[in-house]
Amino acid sequence: MTKKNLLTLFCAAVAGTSAYAITVVNPTNFPGTVVDVGDGTYNIEADLSLGTSASSGSWDSTDGEYILDRAVFVTNGATLSLDAGVLVRGQPRDATNQPGTLCVTKDGFIDAEGTAADPIIFTTAADTSLGRWESGDTFLDSDPFNSPLPPLDPTDESVAYVNLWGAVTILGNAPCNAGYAADGVTPGIDFIEGYQLGTQTERIIYGGQRPFDNSGIFSYVSIRHSGDALAIGKEQQGLTLGGVGAGTRLEYIDIYCSGDDGIEIFGGTVGLKNIMLSYFDDDGLDLDQGYTGYVQFAFILGSSLGGPDGTNTVTVASSARSGGVVTVTSAYADGLSIGDTFTVSGIGFSSDDPNGTFTVASVIDSLTFTYADAGADETFTASTGTVTYTQSGETGLGADWLGEWDGEDDIPEDDNNISPTGQPFANPTLYNVTFMGPRDGTRQTLTGGVIRARQGFGGNVFNSIMVNTPAAVSGVFRIDTSTSTAPVDFGYASTSPEDQVAAGTLNFAGTLWYNVAANTAASIAKDGASSVEYAVLTNNTVMAPGAEKNFVGTNPQITGVSQTAPNGLNPVPSPVIAGSASRRVAYGATFFDEVSYIGAFAPSQTAALWTTGWTAMNLRGILVDSRGGDL
Repeated sequence: MTKKNLLTLFCAAVAGTSAYAITVVNPTNFPGTVVDVGDGTYNIEADLSLGTSASSGSWDSTDGEYILDRAVFVTNGATLSLDAGVLVRGQPRDATNQPGTLCVTKDGFIDAEGTAADPIIFTTAADTSLGRWESGDTFLDSDPFNSPLPPLDPTDESVAYVNLWGAVTILGNAPCNAGYAADGVTPGIDFIEGYQLGTQTERIIYGGQRPFDNSGIFSYVSIRHSGDALAIGKEQQGLTLGGVGAGTRLEYIDIYCSGDDGIEIFGGTVGLKNIMLSYFDDDGLDLDQGYTGYVQFAFILGSSLGGPDGTNTVTVASSARSGGVVTVTSAYADGLSIGDTFTVSGIGFSSDDPNGTFTVASVIDSLTFTYADAGADETFTASTGTVTYTQSGETGLGADWLGEWDGEDDIPEDDNNISPTGQPFANPTLYNVTFMGPRDGTRQTLTGGVIRARQGFGGNVFNSIMVNTPAAVSGVFRIDTSTSTAPVDFGYASTSPEDQVAAGTLNFAGTLWYNVAANTAASIAKDGASSVEYAVLTNNTVMAPGAEKNFVGTNPQITGVSQTAPNGLNPVPSPVIAGSASRRVAYGATFFDEVSYIGAFAPSQTAALWTTGWTAMNLRGILVDSRGGDL
């Protein structure tokens, strides 16, 4: 396993136990460049370069470690430059402060170009008690370049190291099919999720009519332990992309331990290469709002870590009952999910059910949630006490879908947010993806499955491998029948994903499925042998004209699926299987590298994986350097 050499980055110790000179990104340290907007957030309004002690040309760099203590927006045509080897930490939320987070607005730019030897890392600034870091404290993630945190607390596997700061968001001016006119004029310009309307409104707009828009460079970047949103009831992914254009370069990106999705893409045309997504608590790669870009070389790993159902205690500060629903403001209620079940003590109910049984009805924010009583006759009498809740699923980290792909938001829960014509229709193309589920380990389930296409999704998935995923209630491979109310155009027979398979506008070809469900096409398909998924997997070109060279049950000879053993994770297939021309289809657009194998990794015994030396899983010693092991 490759470790990063930090000798060039060390400097005189300051700030207590830290080995770096730590700089908070604020107006005091960067006067005239970082501006206090007055709403608890900062703007970067002029070019800002953050470097390391070994950097050259970074006029205001210190020693390589920076802290975001609140939301920071890159605006006003400014460029935020991060030198290779820079470490950026976001502060976690507490009772009075929102989490540190970074948003590159549609009129800002990011220039973050690391290397395999010197990646750029975003991680948490939490101290060892998960609180906000202060000078003299020890960071929880104390050595992210050499020894990244594990996904779960080693002393308590019910505690996942996610949501420990905000995240990274990049916005642009490329088309999306949202129906909102956030600029007050043009549909297809929306507000990105995870932020607050009001004073932030103008800074969180994305979308437009510039398909080749350029938001900058983001290369060899690892984003870890993220996911805490600023807005109530909203989400932040490891990386969120809104209307980002094809002029932007996104490559070699590692998302590790996200409290929501790994990457979510809202419209736009940007292409991504060499991305690793692991330990996300919702979906791995989430596509939405008419995304039409390209993805190649992606490794999406569903967590196998966690334990059985567990209990946690929340101290209730105040509560109120109305119509069978109790609204609780607690000392801290982060991590609750709708549907979690509760037994309640010390709050005071009628004698027929002194401890009350409830389910979470809604999660309002990290401090407030509601739950409904199991019976209608309980009488709520008191306002404080202790809630002991049992989580409805396994503890730890658990993915929903490895890939959840929506064409648009034309459903009531998303306010039927779609442009008048439904355009642009979703039509991304993905080559060389490896989807690996959690079939081995203490947690062996996904809430969802490998891929779900829904809500008007169309596109292409080629030359990819799907392995190690158990059966799921929602289906392992699911192509929905959901349709849009928008007019149909561009030859689409319907916006239903199922109908798009029949029309040849949603295609799966050159895919290999092994150790998925019962290792048969009928068990993988959501609705069995009569379904469109089954037609895809069996290359039935009458029902699925774009289906070819799809194989189920063929062993790709991937030799390591352990997520805990040293060098236990080895996702590289055999060259005999993955390198066979009979198993892959031709490449299309010039964006794609024309490689002679399927899956995310070249089937070589000795070549270094593109994840080596900079991704969290490799630096932890779990993900191999090469198919043969250490280099």
